[in-house]
Amino acid sequence: MVFLFDLDDTLIDDFATKNHYMPRLYHSFKEHINFDEAGFYEAWRMAIPKYHKRFERGELSYEEQRIRRVRDAFGNWDLKDGFVADVLNTMDGYFIEGWTLFPDSIQTLEFLKGYKKGLITNGGYKQQRKKLDVLGIRRFFDCICISEENGYFKPDPRIFTWAADRLECPAQECYFIGNSWENDVLGSYRANMKPVWFNRYKKDVPEKLDGLIVIHELKDLENLL
Repeated sequence: MVFLFDLDDTLIDDFATKNHYMPRLYHSFKEHINFDEAGFYEAWRMAIPKYHKRFERGELSYEEQRIRRVRDAFGNWDLKDGFVADVLNTMDGYFIEGWTLFPDSIQTLEFLKGYKKGLITNGGYKQQRKKLDVLGIRRFFDCICISEENGYFKPDPRIFTWAADRLECPAQECYFIGNSWENDVLGSYRANMKPVWFNRYKKDVPEKLDGLIVIHELKDLENLL
């Protein structure tokens, strides 16, 4: 039995992170933003998946998607490159300050100490590895799979199969825990893993899948053992 995890909004509390960095980013640069504060938050929220998806499809580099996100969310495509670089450097500082684990993340990883564990995350390898180090959780994982390094992005089944192979475990014996229905649940299901939907916000299940497990807190994983 092997446990594989998603990172963002599964182990890391994205909501808490955004609540920390977004107000600080707005007030640091509001003279250059063509929206009021609420409008900026909405524009930023929409820009994140818009450009990250293009990164996942190989249309933009990780840094290019970050640059476009800033210009789009600021409502100003004429921002100079140097200014955008300053925005990103400032944002990264606030972002790192705001990284927060869910309260039961460490408890759950400690409880599973006797089992092999892996991590599969979509994102830039430098930032994702820094998250693991800053939050002190790299030590829990026997395999770390980051899409930019691996070349495959969730929900592509190949990224799940790659991780299972690295852990020397048949996919059928791997539980994959993640918050995204499309990327985590459907991706792992199509790779013949056992999907565990981390449904913290108790959304309706989109469709019935054989063997699907739904949890609302990470510590619920203890009931599988």
